[in-house]
Amino acid sequence: MSFEPRNLDLPREIAQQVRDHQLFAEKRGGRRMMCKNARLSGKTLDGLCLISAVLSSSDLSRASAQSTNFFGADLFAVDFTWANLRKATLSQADLRGANFCMADLSGAVIRNADLRSAEVEEWGTAIKRLLSLSGANISDADFTGSDLEGADATDATALGTVFADTGMRAVNLAGANLSGADLSGSNLTGANLTGANLDGADLSNAKLADANLRNVDLSTCNLDGADLEGAVTRDIDASLPADIEASLRAHSQWIASGGAVGAVANFADRKLKGLDFSGCDVRAAIFDGADLSGATFVKSELLFTSLKNANLSSADFSFATISGANFTGANLSGASFVGAQITAADLADTRGRRTGRKIRVRFEKANLQGANFTGARIEAADFTGSAHRDALLWNAKLIGCDGLETDDD
Repeated sequence: MSFEPRNLDLPREIAQQVRDHQLFAEKRGGRRMMCKNARLSGKTLDGLCLISAVLSSSDLSRASAQSTNFFGADLFAVDFTWANLRKATLSQADLRGANFCMADLSGAVIRNADLRSAEVEEWGTAIKRLLSLSGANISDADFTGSDLEGADATDATALGTVFADTGMRAVNLAGANLSGADLSGSNLTGANLTGANLDGADLSNAKLADANLRNVDLSTCNLDGADLEGAVTRDIDASLPADIEASLRAHSQWIASGGAVGAVANFADRKLKGLDFSGCDVRAAIFDGADLSGATFVKSELLFTSLKNANLSSADFSFATISGANFTGANLSGASFVGAQITAADLADTRGRRTGRKIRVRFEKANLQGANFTGARIEAADFTGSAHRDALLWNAKLIGCDGLETDDD
């Protein structure tokens, strides 16, 4: 389709380049658009043909490019934050290091594109910039055959999105909504899918080796031929009640966004007897005073988790990672900590930098009668005032603990 001349709300020089590029794309003369570092924030580019255009390092934040054709374009490190790219074509484009944070890419076609990280120069220093789709709406978009290795897609909305045969090694999809998405044949090795909504998703023949699937319900997914070797997953047959699942998803969003969205999971004083939280990420979750007798936390992550005065009799924390958690006053009689890693947690400042301070795991005044710590590593935990007679500590490694005999190596 030929380009119809129209008034373009663009800087004069860029508007002329756009017109020349339309002729170039239609092979009617003209000239290829070479417009690096263009300042097009908030501008309208709807429906333009920018096939093979060069716009690397440009600012298109809050721009509107609905149905615009960027096929094969050089969009290296372009800023598309909050941009409207609905139904745009970005297939075979160079999108390395681009920023699509909060952008609307619903219905976009992004096949066989390069969406990996990029090395860019800022103030004379080379830095690695991940491609960001954080908080973006990519519902019904098509990423078939693209490479998103290492991309940040935390809290993205990807309802019905197609990622078939897509390279997604080490991609971060924590808190993303992938309901009904097609991930068949995709390579998600080492990916972070903590708290993602995968209801009805197709993961057939996907590679999920070493992926983090904490707080993810896989019971409605198609897992035919999927490789889950080494992945941290929930038991498919052990779904939690709907309200608990919803709270864990919101909690994962809260973690992934640094508190910007979602909410802390607060299960204080709840009746949670016998529930299976195995493989869940309950970092900083609150279980104070809850009835968790017989509950299971096998291979779960409990960083700064609060379980003060909870009933955890016969609970199973085998092979869990427990750092800075608080079990003060809890009933842990008969609980299992077999193979668990129980260590102090590093306290970070608001910028995520280590402060040098550590928060110990606290078992003060807890009932640990008959608890099993076989093979556990327990470092700098505080057992002051706890009842731990008959607790089994066979082959456990105790380092710098208070209230227990230590065995420093």
